Amino acid sequence: MRSYYRALLDGDGARACKALTPALARDIAAAPAAQNVGGSCPDVLKLAAGLNPDRAGDDLHALDVDVARDGDRASARLANPLTGKRESLRLERVGGEWKLASLVLRPRG
Repeated sequence: MRSYYRALLDGDGARACKALTPALARDIAAAPAAQNVGGSCPDVLKLAAGLNPDRAGDDLHALDVDVARDGDRASARLANPLTGKRESLRLERVGGEWKLASLVLRPRG
């Protein structure tokens, strides 16, 4: 989680995309809006990072993530360091590494 958000805060879309499952990276690149910014996952995530220019990311060391694991899948609840909003994210183990399988699932209620 920290490496993904650090990559976003650094404006490094390629490194941020490496933290995603291949399926999520493909979905991001295939989104209609992605075509307007170059049509690749790194292009989209670099743009997304630029939407929060005032965030330095110094608070990533204190990032509190609550993880519930079920085999090769997990869910993580955290306060997004870019927006401050509570989020739930899905993760999957791919090739021995945990990757983000979703970017934002707002909690209900």
